[in-house]
Amino acid sequence: APEVSKPKKSFFDIGLEIIGERNHLPKQAIIANMIQSYHIDVTRAENGFKSLHDNKIIEPTHLNTYVLSHSTPF
Repeated sequence: APEVSKPKKSFFDIGLEIIGERNHLPKQAIIANMIQSYHIDVTRAENGFKSLHDNKIIEPTHLNTYVLSHSTPF
């Protein structure tokens, strides 16, 4: 049988899965969640974090954590 490729997730979908809609996490927790959820290595997870940040999917808070952009974590 031909291999069926999974549809690519958007950066927003990844951010929602990793952080959650009304949540905030420190950078290391986001990276750890990516490693565990997607079975990837640290380098790939760090690049994923950078992509989420560079594409404005996540943004820093005053608590040294990150939230989904346009969410209301507090």
